[in-house]
Amino acid sequence: MLILSYSYILPLAIAAFVIRGGLMNLGVPITNNLGMELSEPNEQGLTNALLMIAWTGSWMFSAVIGGHLIEAYGYTVAMNITVTLYVISSIVFYSFFRNAEVRSEKEHGWVIVRENAV
Repeated sequence: MLILSYSYILPLAIAAFVIRGGLMNLGVPITNNLGMELSEPNEQGLTNALLMIAWTGSWMFSAVIGGHLIEAYGYTVAMNITVTLYVISSIVFYSFFRNAEVRSEKEHGWVIVRENAV
């Protein structure tokens, strides 16, 4: 995002745009899967609905706010705010779910533990 915000070199900006798109699309299935694994089976429908509302609702609000920011200040300010929000959300996500997975000796892999998640 910072490369997109400050670069005037077109090939570099194109590469950054493609990488950013891939990373953004990579995160959604991971968070949806984690949400389903941390939910009880009878709560998974509601969990999925809340995840979808959060995802589409954030697009709705960000389009309005971002449009006003871009109109008033240009793309650089909007992208820098986005980078800041990405960093904050990554820290919050990590702090909430850092103990949700534990290494299991008897299953030879990682296991989701609901009690350890915030």
